[in-house]
Amino acid sequence: MEQKAILGDKNAPHTVYLAFDYACPWCKKWMQEILPEIQKEFIESGQAKYISQPLSLLSEESLKLVAADYFVETNLPGKYFDYQLSVAAEAPKDHSNMSGNWGTDQYIESKINEFGLSYPDFLKEKDSFPDNLTLTRQFTREHALEFVPTVYVDGIKLAQYHDMNEMKKIMEGKIKKGDVTYIESDN
Repeated sequence: MEQKAILGDKNAPHTVYLAFDYACPWCKKWMQEILPEIQKEFIESGQAKYISQPLSLLSEESLKLVAADYFVETNLPGKYFDYQLSVAAEAPKDHSNMSGNWGTDQYIESKINEFGLSYPDFLKEKDSFPDNLTLTRQFTREHALEFVPTVYVDGIKLAQYHDMNEMKKIMEGKIKKGDVTYIESDN
């Protein structure tokens, strides 16, 4: 976790961790609608810090974007979340229809340059980055990830990735690791 960019106080007592795919429309919605609520309620108050992990699950564009994400996080951690939100905001609404420029090499070059980094430096460093597919497989196995977005609070996977009350209950100690937090009805 020391290598990951952190939004908020790195010493905050709680951690909200998002596993996402840039091509996932629900991840985009989470970043645009839920993350601002988390910032307002938990991060600004110092209760929690936020960390995210992009994965390559849905498209070839995701694979390319994870490499660019790693480059930005490593070289510009203070602007990392601005970059991430910018890319997510521009993502198509449907990952099965990736027409247009988003996620292409030209898009990545433009985005990296927009944030004041060097695309030629990205290309030089790219081969030394961790392998995205291996990291994605490892992460999905280690964290029992079944879909994106998946949200963890203090290491506990939320049953409902958008449920602010579930987040609060974990932070208050009312839900602990191993508890069943959501049971589907038999109907």
